[in-house]
Amino acid sequence: MHYPALLFGLFAGLLAAKTGAQQFTDTQRLGNELFSDINLSLNRNQSCESCHSLSRARVPVQRHEGRFEMTQAPSAGLVDLSNVQDGTPVSNGSQPRAVGGLNAPSATYAALTPAFHWNGSRFIGGQFWNGRARDLVEQAKGPFTNPLEMAMPNRWSVIERLRERPLYLREFQEVFGIDLESLEPNTSEAAEAFDAMASAIAAFERSRIFNRFTSKFDFVAAGITSFTASEQRGEGLFNGAALCSQCHKTRGISGEGTPAALSDFRYDNVGMPTNPLIPINQGADPGLAGNPNLESARGEPTPLEEVEGFHKTVGLRNVELTPPYMHNGVLKTLEEVVHYYNTRDVLPECVEPADAMNPGFGVNCWSRGEYHETQNVEQMGNLGLSEQDEADIVAFMKTFTDNYPSWGNSHGRSDPNVPRGTPSPFADFVVPDNSLRDTPGDSTPGQLTIGASKDASIFADTPEGSISNGRLFIGRNRTGSVRRGLIAFDLSEIPTGSIVDSVELTMTVSDSHDSGFTISMHRMQADWGEGTTVGTGGGRGRAQPATPNEVTWLHRFFDTEFWSSPGGDFFATPSAVSSAAVTTRWTGAGLQADVQDWVDNPGSNFGWILIGNEMRLQSVQVYFGSESFSGAPSLIVRYTPPEQ
Repeated sequence: MHYPALLFGLFAGLLAAKTGAQQFTDTQRLGNELFSDINLSLNRNQSCESCHSLSRARVPVQRHEGRFEMTQAPSAGLVDLSNVQDGTPVSNGSQPRAVGGLNAPSATYAALTPAFHWNGSRFIGGQFWNGRARDLVEQAKGPFTNPLEMAMPNRWSVIERLRERPLYLREFQEVFGIDLESLEPNTSEAAEAFDAMASAIAAFERSRIFNRFTSKFDFVAAGITSFTASEQRGEGLFNGAALCSQCHKTRGISGEGTPAALSDFRYDNVGMPTNPLIPINQGADPGLAGNPNLESARGEPTPLEEVEGFHKTVGLRNVELTPPYMHNGVLKTLEEVVHYYNTRDVLPECVEPADAMNPGFGVNCWSRGEYHETQNVEQMGNLGLSEQDEADIVAFMKTFTDNYPSWGNSHGRSDPNVPRGTPSPFADFVVPDNSLRDTPGDSTPGQLTIGASKDASIFADTPEGSISNGRLFIGRNRTGSVRRGLIAFDLSEIPTGSIVDSVELTMTVSDSHDSGFTISMHRMQADWGEGTTVGTGGGRGRAQPATPNEVTWLHRFFDTEFWSSPGGDFFATPSAVSSAAVTTRWTGAGLQADVQDWVDNPGSNFGWILIGNEMRLQSVQVYFGSESFSGAPSLIVRYTPPEQ
């Protein structure tokens, strides 16, 4: 028997059990090594994990009245453990006395954040507090050469450190086909290697280590267990009077049957005051106004009042584990956060001192916000919640903590519905790769890449019911009812007189009963309204009563304007036909002709209707809709501007 090999195998098995490495792809396994490698910092003392720890914090927990014990937190928060355990607001860098100016956000579920883009009315997505990194790949590049973080002098110096380790020499060759030893500085090949390193880290951040979906909130959403009375009241307040869910969305990421991100990934100014405990006083942080990519994403300058002091709405998963809170760590507890949102505009402003060092801060007063003039005064500041209301909201937010099968059955708690070891109810959910190119908002001269301006589903069996703003249902269900999807795109960014060279529509399946048939796109002959209905219940979706001016099987605009023929007015000859697939793409001369006509005659742009196999039972194909955080429809139009 080869004992060294046996011992290595046992060690590898233990490591796999600890980290979940058995679920890693080769790229994620490499990303895991890179994420935790302190040798990639200037003084070989800091890694990505230094600010986004994979370990659980040790925190005081009350076991009995007046008696606390130090114990491990229920799950990893993927933040700086020193911030959690010591209450410090920012992280140390590789260099002595170098510290960051902002609180390190949690890396849990960061993969759910869409790539940074302008959706026509708001900036959405991106990494860091101001979204300046488009996606996880771009974010992973930043800390290596940031002088306040890993502090490497340049990207080539990082490549040199990679070449010191035989594992990287082998893995970069096997995973990316890159020979690290042959690279030369200031070459495209060296730049490619640095990008590959970042993409491996991003792939690791899309693994289950970061995206577990094992919170009590998830198990309740799946109908497996239920909230306590306090948690239930908190849920009602969170989705109701407290207005929390207006930004921290509790609906599924990509429609019914998918987990919630607990964020809309937009930006807002909640009025945070300066934190005097940050060692390097850099003044008020401008937030989104400091993002250098605003004009390129939007296509025009952005008024300062729309972005100054705005920070990204973070997802609340594992929020219990990630104190201190807000972009500068000025709020210490969840209780303080909820109290702030409730009473910011009710309590007087702190004076002498006027900042968070005032002993009455959060009790008798709140300090004036960094950008007071642009702060949100409509959804926070004077919510009228009672002390019990605040406590119930906090209780609900603590259900967002992962590893519920363990913590829900420990320290005197017992949940027979979710015994230890119960897998996530969303174990099959595919974490999106939001680093893909051609994301809506990627438009460049000669190319427009956009999401749908409106979409809806219409059902033949409930002619005055509709599903909109969720998913698109196309085909015939098991009871024989026909479903059709409508979709439209705003093409106003294409200059008048442009020649359309090609058109491609991409949609992603979220659910399906069948395959091997085609879905055709037909040009609409009349306008229609999207409305506000969102379908609920049932794996295939149930129609809901239509809202005013919404499209239905009978109506273009409910309930005053009708189709000439029930089911929609459209041209019988399809503009494009494609075989149903997980990722379905329609292209060709028909779509090109439609878009060309709409560019020349914008008033005729009523979009398309999608028609599936309406002869076969259980042929419904379900696609992600425009409000999905991943897999949303995307239209790419390539054109020649008139001046060319």
